[in-house]
Amino acid sequence: MSKTNWSIAWLRLGVNMGIRIQSIPNSEWWQVIEVERMSSIKDGFMAKRTRMGWVVYRSVDSFTPVFRFPSSVALDEPLTFADEEE
Repeated sequence: MSKTNWSIAWLRLGVNMGIRIQSIPNSEWWQVIEVERMSSIKDGFMAKRTRMGWVVYRSVDSFTPVFRFPSSVALDEPLTFADEEE
């Protein structure tokens, strides 16, 4: 399955540290739906991929990022509704 088709995935910073995000249809934005050991990020925050890596904001209207993942961090562990049904 291509990463472009993932609707839910993890951004992992370490073994037990990361965020689970869900894509927003027809948008570059992803919404944070689960946080694992990252106190500066909360459920409902918004993330998007930039030229410099993944960046997390409080909302789509925020100018200042809350957290910036290193450029080496990529989407991990795809979970789609089709996969869950199989």
